[in-house]
Amino acid sequence: MFEFLVSADAVVPDYDAAVARCQAEWGLPDVHPNWVSAPQGMGAKWCFARLQRDRRLAPTALEILGIPYQPTTADTRPEGYAFLPEIAVAQGDRPARNHSTVVAAVDLDSVVDRVEAAGGEYRLDGPDGNLAFPRLWIGFTPDRPDVYRPWTDGGIRLEVIPYQPLMMPEAEAEATAAELPGEAPVRITARTILIEDLDAALAALTANLGWEPSVVSEGPGRIRRARFSFPYPRSADLELVQPPAEGSAEAAFLAEWGPGPFSIRVAMGDMDAQRRRLALLGVPAEEVAPALPGEPARLLRPAERGTGAAFEFVPA
Repeated sequence: MFEFLVSADAVVPDYDAAVARCQAEWGLPDVHPNWVSAPQGMGAKWCFARLQRDRRLAPTALEILGIPYQPTTADTRPEGYAFLPEIAVAQGDRPARNHSTVVAAVDLDSVVDRVEAAGGEYRLDGPDGNLAFPRLWIGFTPDRPDVYRPWTDGGIRLEVIPYQPLMMPEAEAEATAAELPGEAPVRITARTILIEDLDAALAALTANLGWEPSVVSEGPGRIRRARFSFPYPRSADLELVQPPAEGSAEAAFLAEWGPGPFSIRVAMGDMDAQRRRLALLGVPAEEVAPALPGEPARLLRPAERGTGAAFEFVPA
């Protein structure tokens, strides 16, 4: 149904500070000015930062959204206003916030038809001066475009955009690794969202979108995890995680902050170098169990409002 996970995003109060921290803590490459947007009146500044220039190697971007402002009034909203300040404010002070889970579809109209036929809630924004393509926001409605209701998509804040305008390179073509230092980040491998009732979330996605996970597994510590993979090679996965009542970092976060975005998982070229980097900076990190059996353990950097997400590091 969807071609790839376009971005893993983090909503932060200070865009420039968050970019600087990601660069210092795990080597996020320089963000090209062409990847940055700050439209007048939107109350936000954001980027689609690439971990490698060759998008075949790292198709999922890191989207950092600095949203420090309060919502605007109706008479000051510009064309194409996406209600980003309202989305940010509605999530309160939780240290991991997102604006949406952005996926690309070859046939956006068919997704709209499927949601409408199922009676799901959605808002379809047309092309405007900022973006030359439509955007489908699941869980919002035209009459209340600032209020998200989770029942249609199980709480993942799905935003669907058309695949064609992204002009992704042919996935089958040979991809040459960028000349980056050996310890550099390679690509984003997963975006995780914490769910209180995984069965209910999956039922909503199946009923309203016809979207089903690639894997549903119970991993170490009785953590239930549904993984959605995508056909475009090396796209990050989307993982919905239902932790038990206690005994894991995910469980502790869910108990304190409730369901919603949790972590962004990054594959690193040199895990030992990453551990040393965090230690030298005095950044807390802990080794946690593999996401699924047979996979490597993860190095977890806890979420803070300044980074907008927890970051997990795994070997490339």
